[in-house]
Amino acid sequence: MNIVLKHKHRIILMLILICLLIKGFYGEKILANGGLGFDGVIFADLTANAFKYLSNHTIDNYYFQRIGIPLVLHTIFKIFNIYFSESNIIQAFLCLNIFCIILGAIYYFLISSELKLKPTIEIIGFSSLFFCFPILKLSMFYPILMDIPCFTLSIIFLYYYLKDKSIICLITLFLGAFIFPNFILLSILLFFKKTPTKLLHKTSVLSNNKSQLILFLEKYNSIQILLLITTPLFLVFLLFKFYYFNSFDIIQQGFRFYPGKTIFVLFSFFLAILYLCFLNFFKSEQMTLTQLLKSFRLIHIFSFITLFICVKFIINSCSSKVEANLTLDKYLTNIINQVVKNPLNFIVSHTFYFGAMPLLLFFILKDVKKEILNLGFGMLFFYTIIVFFSVGNESRQIIPFFPFLTFLSIISLNKYWNISIYFSGLFSIICLAISHFWYQINAVKTGLTYFTPSAIFTKFPAQRYFMFQGPWVSNYMYKIHLFVCIFILVVLWFMFKKSKLIYRNIDTFNDKNI
Repeated sequence: MNIVLKHKHRIILMLILICLLIKGFYGEKILANGGLGFDGVIFADLTANAFKYLSNHTIDNYYFQRIGIPLVLHTIFKIFNIYFSESNIIQAFLCLNIFCIILGAIYYFLISSELKLKPTIEIIGFSSLFFCFPILKLSMFYPILMDIPCFTLSIIFLYYYLKDKSIICLITLFLGAFIFPNFILLSILLFFKKTPTKLLHKTSVLSNNKSQLILFLEKYNSIQILLLITTPLFLVFLLFKFYYFNSFDIIQQGFRFYPGKTIFVLFSFFLAILYLCFLNFFKSEQMTLTQLLKSFRLIHIFSFITLFICVKFIINSCSSKVEANLTLDKYLTNIINQVVKNPLNFIVSHTFYFGAMPLLLFFILKDVKKEILNLGFGMLFFYTIIVFFSVGNESRQIIPFFPFLTFLSIISLNKYWNISIYFSGLFSIICLAISHFWYQINAVKTGLTYFTPSAIFTKFPAQRYFMFQGPWVSNYMYKIHLFVCIFILVVLWFMFKKSKLIYRNIDTFNDKNI
């Protein structure tokens, strides 16, 4: 009984989650392609014919990196002699998504126990992760995607990363490589010791034998400079590359025929550069090249290289030679198109996709940066990667990274802030509202589909779905979403600055080291 009372908030959170998932399970489904969706057509086909396509080498490089779940479901169907009908495949993905979400919630509570989170913080973390659009709405509305298994695997990786279970982390990396292509980027967390940069700074020993170059880099905080300039310069390079391969005709014609719109586009790009600089700036003198070298975990790097070679060998050996629909180069080009669409549209998109956590993060960014440094260079570089990819507004592409941003936020809140149950409750309500679990995407139940090739995605009724998918959000819906984000920011500002619902711990109030 005492355990039940102690964890009653967990029981309430899980009951809310399960009830909303059941509602979604029996709720509306995407109308495109008979309920299969867009990429879902391919994933359903892979599920039905996985072994056949593998033996014939007919899966391209991109979809082969998502073959894991279809292969598992194909095996289960074969074992239990289930017919590969479209309805059965949809039901299988629905059940898989619910299983993964519940499993992710269980691992979240294990992480919470490991971090010794206060109940109020635990509620905020749970609401951020599970009371959001991809969990409560998209997973049930459009089940045949790899997003939810990837999301759960990311939470599992985070738990074993905190427990220093490197072997299990490598296994999850291997599995993730065949579920979601960019999942492999989590590997950078294993390359470095989880030693605070402050401790590395204290234990570093100066030597007169160091080269002048190393002394120069250490004197001017080389790692900080690297982080501060790399991602903005890379974004500028991508923009230059985009215009270069179009012979600069786009920008020339833009200034000639649409000068106001072209200036607006460049202004959006400028804001993205400021965003990267702001998030990557650490006011610290504790990051030097010597500390970086001390932090390397060579055995883990070697283990990952071996794993990476195995993954690439499997992909190259078993996939087709047909060019993939989405290559890394095309993906980076898409990011440029997304950055310049509207000012800070990526923050707006992430808020409507993941909930209030991306906005809350800005109020505690100073504390988050402290915790990043406390977790060492692995988390520092991984955070930089997250920040760079976050300038793309297709939020589902960064779903494997979102649990780590939530993790950094909740450990910062737990350490530096006192939070009332009222703040946690209001935050959860905001997350539930933004999740749109209550929203009817299919405007009218007819035999017609709003997702045919001839549909205009930026117009209603198709926009009822695409307004949650960053690149296809109309300018009209962007303005509405922006207004909502500003309103949420004002509410959070009031709670942080003008209320006693959340306030800093007295013993950390004067801590100015970032």
